[in-house]
Amino acid sequence: MNMDNKTLKLNILLGSMLAGGVVAGCADKQDKEENTNEQTQQETISDPYGNVKLFEDSRSEIKFALAFVENYYEYIYWCGEAWTAGHGLTILYNKDGTSKKVTSSTPVPTIAESDVYTGRYLTFEVLPDIKKYVNVPMDKNTLVAACVLRYCVGGKNFRNSKFVEALNAGKTGADLAKTLTGWRQQPGVLNRCYFFAALIMGKMQYSDLLFLRAEGCYKLEISDMVVLENGNPKCDKDDFYEWDFSKIRQNLEKAKQPKTTTLVLNEGVKKSVKCKNVKDIVPDYIWQEVSNGYKDAVFYTEVDANSQNDTSYIAYQNGNYDIALKAAKKALKYATTDKQKGAAYYNMGMAYLAKGNYSRAKDCFKQSLAVNETRAAQQQFDIAQQKQNDKRQKTTRNLILGTVAIGALYGGRKYMMRRQNHR
Repeated sequence: MNMDNKTLKLNILLGSMLAGGVVAGCADKQDKEENTNEQTQQETISDPYGNVKLFEDSRSEIKFALAFVENYYEYIYWCGEAWTAGHGLTILYNKDGTSKKVTSSTPVPTIAESDVYTGRYLTFEVLPDIKKYVNVPMDKNTLVAACVLRYCVGGKNFRNSKFVEALNAGKTGADLAKTLTGWRQQPGVLNRCYFFAALIMGKMQYSDLLFLRAEGCYKLEISDMVVLENGNPKCDKDDFYEWDFSKIRQNLEKAKQPKTTTLVLNEGVKKSVKCKNVKDIVPDYIWQEVSNGYKDAVFYTEVDANSQNDTSYIAYQNGNYDIALKAAKKALKYATTDKQKGAAYYNMGMAYLAKGNYSRAKDCFKQSLAVNETRAAQQQFDIAQQKQNDKRQKTTRNLILGTVAIGALYGGRKYMMRRQNHR
């Protein structure tokens, strides 16, 4: 079979892209394959309440929630009770269920490695407690809250908790959520539980977690989280606090603000580390899975540039270019820094580029470069320029071909008329 050089090059390019896609897909699959293998042991276990299936279907959401409350550090650090690695892990499980404690000399796991270790911890420690000690069906938000609590306080404390007792007694909503205040004596646990209590009570959606900063819960004060009475937390007859969700939106904004943590490393060395956004400390497959359920997510209640730029990104990734464009325009409206403006113009350009409006796309990328010069904006400007040139060449070529065709048709008709007159 013969083909010209252009066609051959195109086929080679398409083949390379397909091969690259297959390789990328296999890499993503490899990331999750071990968790799948670990889950096979659960398949033969009875699941009368459906919680095991829900757990397996919700692994990415659970891991994302844990990354929010536990963070990921590129160090082995002392948490006050034990050496800690990755996403707040003090024990690292092997594939066969054997484990080893983290020590000061343990190699620092990468984000991908920490994700695998977290998956094993969920399989060998958290899931068995959910299976054995929770005797009622749970919805996803309650399950995520239960896993966060189990992860933070440990097995014995979880099993003996008022939360599990209330859950098994059929408590839901506020009656269940208030039991999470019972951990106020342990520093940080109350802060971690606040947003998950809000999830249980329907005061926020899981999508609200998508753009929080790791350990952002620690930005909250006791007065932000619970109802006060005469300046002190209000207690009920069971000695539980009353959650205060009247400021949930303000508290979510606080949880997005920059935060720095001081770590204690080996030999007592202290290290000041900035906490990243949660989506940046989990593998890509988790981010894709937890954000994919919000294809139409437009967080217009969050009137700040960062949230709108994040919304634009999610919408673009899911092919909702009109929503991506709308969110990016809102981001530009709320932008207060050149970086935010640059990101907004860039997101607008990407949306226009996807919609085939190359001229508008170029203008947006040019403005993005003007306020916050980045390599990505320059690359996309060049792509938009090339696509516009290709479109013009194609239009010119079609115009020429059309003109030739019309000329040929007109010439043919005149020829036929002359022959007819000649006869």
